[in-house]
Amino acid sequence: MLNETASSTDDRPALRSSVRHVPHENNAVRDELRQIVMSVLMIEREIVPADDQTPAPDAHMPAELNGGLLASFEGRLLFDSEQAYDRLDKVLKPLNYLPIFREANGKHVVHILAGRVHPGERGWTVNLFMFIATLISVLILGTLIAVGELESVRSRAGRLRGREPPHADLARPALRAQRHADHRRARVRALLRRALP
Repeated sequence: MLNETASSTDDRPALRSSVRHVPHENNAVRDELRQIVMSVLMIEREIVPADDQTPAPDAHMPAELNGGLLASFEGRLLFDSEQAYDRLDKVLKPLNYLPIFREANGKHVVHILAGRVHPGERGWTVNLFMFIATLISVLILGTLIAVGELESVRSRAGRLRGREPPHADLARPALRAQRHADHRRARVRALLRRALP
């Protein structure tokens, strides 16, 4: 046997509990959230931000939503992610909570945020302004293209007055290459006639 002294509970140092006392009001909310999330996620770990601290920012979460984080649950989804999100959102919407699904280290993470985004209605004046701006820009671009086409037609007409065919610019390199090949063949024939009796 090992040579150990006997110990009693009085001899042991006091260990600090890792469980933090949470006020009753927030505890009830978190218990309710845990029960709701358990319907779609097999919870392996629960992450609760400290009340006196702002939560550590999540790199995958928008900065404006990161401050309202109530709790995060890590585990494995019981359903397909789309189906699980629809079920969870349907339950949390009346409570004004927003679920956000993420995947980290091969596990699914569900963040529950306080508050939802309620986009305001945009007036028709913005849509009208955007339509008019689009119309003007298309007209300007179309005019610039048409002016370019007119200039190219004028230059073609000028060449026609000078008795050049309209495709002369395209045909010139091909004609030069053909003439050059014909001259080469003629020289080779002349050399062959001289060399061969």
